[in-house]
Amino acid sequence: MSNEMQSLSSGSLSEPLKELLHRYESVCKKLEELPDTPIQDVDVKIAQIDAEFNALPELPEEFAEVINKRYADASKKVQLFRKEIEERSCELQKIISAADSVIAAGELATAKEVESIEKKLSQFDGAAENSDVQERLNKLAPLLEKIKSEQAAELERIKKCDELTAKLEALDALEDFAAIKAAKEEIKKEYDSIGSVPSANAKRYSDALNKIRTKLNQHYETLDLARWESYTRKLDLLKKIEELAAIPDQELNTAAAKLQELRLKWKECGVVPNEKKDEVNNRFLELTRPLQKRIDDYYTQLRQAKKVAVEQKMLMCATAEALADSTSWKSTSEQFKAMQADWKQLPHTGSTEKELFTRFRAAADKFFTARDAFFKERNSKIDAAKEAKLALIAKVAELDPADRNGAKKLREEFKATANAGKFELDLRKQFDSAMDAFFSALRESISRKENRSSELVKELETLAADPLPGRTRAEDIMTELAQLKVRNNARKEHEAISKFERAEKEAMSKADNDKFAEFKRIVLALGNNPAEKPEGIVKFSRLATVFELLNSTEANAAAKLDKIIQASRKTTEKILSELRELAGNDNEQPLTLAQELEAAILGNFARTEVERSRKARISDIRHLRQEFMTIYLNADEFSDAVSEVEELLAKISANQQ
Repeated sequence: MSNEMQSLSSGSLSEPLKELLHRYESVCKKLEELPDTPIQDVDVKIAQIDAEFNALPELPEEFAEVINKRYADASKKVQLFRKEIEERSCELQKIISAADSVIAAGELATAKEVESIEKKLSQFDGAAENSDVQERLNKLAPLLEKIKSEQAAELERIKKCDELTAKLEALDALEDFAAIKAAKEEIKKEYDSIGSVPSANAKRYSDALNKIRTKLNQHYETLDLARWESYTRKLDLLKKIEELAAIPDQELNTAAAKLQELRLKWKECGVVPNEKKDEVNNRFLELTRPLQKRIDDYYTQLRQAKKVAVEQKMLMCATAEALADSTSWKSTSEQFKAMQADWKQLPHTGSTEKELFTRFRAAADKFFTARDAFFKERNSKIDAAKEAKLALIAKVAELDPADRNGAKKLREEFKATANAGKFELDLRKQFDSAMDAFFSALRESISRKENRSSELVKELETLAADPLPGRTRAEDIMTELAQLKVRNNARKEHEAISKFERAEKEAMSKADNDKFAEFKRIVLALGNNPAEKPEGIVKFSRLATVFELLNSTEANAAAKLDKIIQASRKTTEKILSELRELAGNDNEQPLTLAQELEAAILGNFARTEVERSRKARISDIRHLRQEFMTIYLNADEFSDAVSEVEELLAKISANQQ
């Protein structure tokens, strides 16, 4: 009995009062001991004790004050105990919910996240909620092990990747290109088998691989590999990449593998002609960089969004189930529609998506009637058609003014797209207006190009009157004409180019012949040991030296002159040998007018490989002729050499006609 009660009962009390006091004290004691007792249903027990206390007969006032104070103090202590239980329970539920989210995320979760949840759950191990805690711990343990296993596997892949990269880097010091190629292929095969690695390691490997490929390509360029075939294949690949770049966002999950396959095929194609390298490479980068960024962004957002989406969709399922039996049709229908819209915006949650969607859909189906489903489906199709046609209208506005095929394709797509209901007429007007604007711009572009082409043709014809000083400007004009690609003016462009080239060839030939004739005159004049310098000898430094030696009184002048003659004999023999080879092999025919015109119409003003080879030989012949004008021989030797050189040049010229 408490001190207060003992003090009050120190006098003489009746037996019924003593009994009643003992009953009150027993109830107070139950309430006081409640926080130290492991009771599941605390609220029920408190209610029972309150009922028992209130059911007791009233005490005299002097006893009631003490008893009521004791009971009130015990109640406060119990309420604090109850609050602690609620807070602990709430905290545990949050941790369990977080654990469920991590478990649902599966391999998308990180080891750090799993370990953090495990540590928090372990604080509750042994509590009344032990079964729920243990259940989550049992699920988290294998998940953590699997994640760590994958991390270990990734480290092993990184190690293997770095080893292969080091091997590639070591190949750069070798000069045995066959061995380099074989080793590169073997390393590439090993790399393809190890799986994915972090982008930094993959980039280092890729850089090393590209460096070796560059080394090999530079080597094999001298062997005249099938560059034009590679160019054709790369043009085909660019078309495929353009098609892939148009893939909608919802299909980006299939684009990564396709893009990687196209990149591998691109690398396997090898190098293209130098004049086409910038064209295809720049176009390749223009297409692949934006597409790769879209793919990277897609997967980054998908991974981040999945973690949040699981918890949000679970909450939406609970809300939908609570509303499934509601009879407030209008307000509840609006709530469901809002949740459906939110659901569509959330990303796919992976392995739990089917279960969550089935749960959410079941609650929605229970509420909506068949009529609601019908109208929802119909409106959904109309909205989809509307969005698709608006997207096509936007694409028309973005078309390049010269892209006729693109405009035709968009018109076909617009016709093939489903009817947009009440929006159809307005959408057709918008599309037709956009197409009208496109074709107006196309006509203006063609007109500008044709006018510019005519201006350039006229300027090129003017330059043909004095071709040598205007050569640089003529090349710029030819380049610009090739870029304009004006089909209607192709014949005039070709005729102007041919006219300029003929004039240039004649001017160069005349200049070369005049210089060669002057060279022969001076050499023959030196054979007579002239006392005065022949006119024009300053143009030929070797002959000027010979003149000085012929008129020199130095003792070693004759030896120096003989040395010049000996060197000239070797040079002459080399020149004659090369001219003989050119005269014997120069049987390739130049392009016909029809072939040149066809090439011009296609915008290929460099014409064919055969024509380029012919020009290269002409350049070689001029070089040999210039080199011949650096020699000096005695009169008889010189006459024989000149005769054979002129004979060979005449033969080569005849073959080229």
